[in-house]
Amino acid sequence: GVDEKSPLMILNGPGYAVPEALSKAVGGALLGIIYIGLSASMILFNKALMHEHRFPFPVFLTTLHMAGALVMSLLMRHFAPALFPSASRVFSEPPELDDTDTVDLPLRIMAALKPFGAIAACGAMSLVTSNWAYRVAPVSFLQMVKESHIIIVYTLMVLFGLDTLRFKSTLTLIFVAICSMVAVSAQVSLSIPGLVLQTVCGVFGSLQLVLTNMMMARSGKGKIDPMTMVLCTAPVMLAFLLPANVLFWDPLIPERLHLLWRYIACNMVLAFTLQVTIAVTVRSLSATGFSLASILKDLGIVFAASCVLGEHLTSLQLGGFLGSIVGIGLYSAMKIFPEAFDFSSSTQGSGRK
Repeated sequence: GVDEKSPLMILNGPGYAVPEALSKAVGGALLGIIYIGLSASMILFNKALMHEHRFPFPVFLTTLHMAGALVMSLLMRHFAPALFPSASRVFSEPPELDDTDTVDLPLRIMAALKPFGAIAACGAMSLVTSNWAYRVAPVSFLQMVKESHIIIVYTLMVLFGLDTLRFKSTLTLIFVAICSMVAVSAQVSLSIPGLVLQTVCGVFGSLQLVLTNMMMARSGKGKIDPMTMVLCTAPVMLAFLLPANVLFWDPLIPERLHLLWRYIACNMVLAFTLQVTIAVTVRSLSATGFSLASILKDLGIVFAASCVLGEHLTSLQLGGFLGSIVGIGLYSAMKIFPEAFDFSSSTQGSGRK
């Protein structure tokens, strides 16, 4: 019989139980669908917005994203503090603040944000190079280059002790990367600047994911919730981006900002929603799982770019990309149902019979 008190079972009513692995798989799939929809919308929105005759200013646009994330996070924390359960611990807020505490408040805030510095620096570099790449290369090409980033994420996860090096997992992820490289090699309009920018984006983005995963999964000082993560990384990323705007300032920015402010405001809201969704997804699926969800998202983006933007795809590209999707499904199955892929134990069990 089924032990209803077992931690491996989740009861959904009298006499009915669902395996925890299946429940997690369904929840992860729903979360992945939300992330896929938001991320695909964000990429296509950025591609359209940064057209040469609209708002081709990636550094300033990224700065607006971070400023919007900071303002919206502060507003949400003011009106719904329950969404930030770990914020009080992060900022070491006492129950009451008197006048003397106010003097040290800026220093306390800077000290609280210091651990988020590395995450913010990696995030700023990743966002700027990613947005910049959309100016110099087709969406399909950039998304296919991104598929090889899963190897970077998995390697960093193992190096930081967040995952275990397994032969089957490594082989599956290498298969995914090879299929992606086949897809990239078939790209007619190869863009060297786009390849370089997307590779730099991948390294810093992967490091940001792993560092975020570490902070959200840490045990000693307490885990960080997704909303607090966005609240703490936004101002630090903004501090990194503001000096860059001096170097990349364009006199056309104020004019275009005034002309397109409605579209830019919608873009900022979408960017904030995506940041929160990414934090929730990384916490729920781990950095490797999030990267695999990103690859699933890219299939939809490639087809959308082909249909909406008229970018050409060859049969070899599609074949390589579909191969990576098969590899993702296999890897996901190995993570959710590890017993089914533990051939050594099943062999030993049949031998004892």
